[in-house]
Amino acid sequence: MKMFVYVIDSDIRGIVSAVDQEEAAKKVMNAYIDHGGPEFNPECVNIKIIPFEENSKFEDHPDVTELPEIFQGIAWV
Repeated sequence: MKMFVYVIDSDIRGIVSAVDQEEAAKKVMNAYIDHGGPEFNPECVNIKIIPFEENSKFEDHPDVTELPEIFQGIAWV
């Protein structure tokens, strides 16, 4: 399994584990269909899948992964 970042309509971001980008998109879509509520319309949504870079893990600390650039600059509360 690989890690991917997903972005929905430029404002919802998350991480999904999948074999490839196609499976990642399907997993995200299914999760939001099941849990997105009545305002989630799968026909009107744009899901972007971004793979984690191969060098985002520390070789000597494989359980630590640096977040992709898309998360940089977000004000974490």
